[in-house]
Amino acid sequence: GGDGSSTNIGLRGWWRPQETGSATPSISLGYDTTEHDGAAAGSTSSTSWFAGFTWQDMIQADDKIGLAFGQPTKNESEANDPFAYEVYYQIPVNDSITVTPAIFGGQDRNGTAGADITGYVLQSTFKF
Repeated sequence: GGDGSSTNIGLRGWWRPQETGSATPSISLGYDTTEHDGAAAGSTSSTSWFAGFTWQDMIQADDKIGLAFGQPTKNESEANDPFAYEVYYQIPVNDSITVTPAIFGGQDRNGTAGADITGYVLQSTFKF
């Protein structure tokens, strides 16, 4: 909104344990805030945040189990808090092929109550 210009601040942090294969995940955290210049009252700022966790080498060597969730960008004038999530398991089939099934979804997208989604994906990666 407003005159199209904004001030944006993003903070990110990431930590990884020295040893993989334990119950301790690597952790990613983030927070964003935006101030929209010249916007109408009640819609001058928006925020978002996320948290992600990855466990590596849990079932077999080089596999990854991940969980991420957070709040997509929410304008201060929106009454509902949107929420999004993803869960995946990255399976190395061999040195050249990786398969990653995932489930993702969210609720109250764009601040709209009941705008819920759920999706499934199977990603295959081939390296030559």
